[in-house]
Amino acid sequence: MTEQDVLRSMFITSISEYSEDMWCAGWMSGIEHDIRREGGIFLVMAFLAGGWPQGYRGEDGWEPLTDEEKDRAAALLDYD
Repeated sequence: MTEQDVLRSMFITSISEYSEDMWCAGWMSGIEHDIRREGGIFLVMAFLAGGWPQGYRGEDGWEPLTDEEKDRAAALLDYD
């Protein structure tokens, strides 16, 4: 398992736990779009995981961050 695989697994688990806390459901349909709009810690996690999960638990692949999202995440992490 690569480092990226581990980070993506952690990201998926975090999304599921967030969904559970908000709606008492492990993965609400469309939550991957909600967390992208929310940003914050999810933006940092997407940055570290190398993208946003698409579909249920990333089964439809991973979408790369936009350049703007990369810049915002880097600023949150205080990267140069």
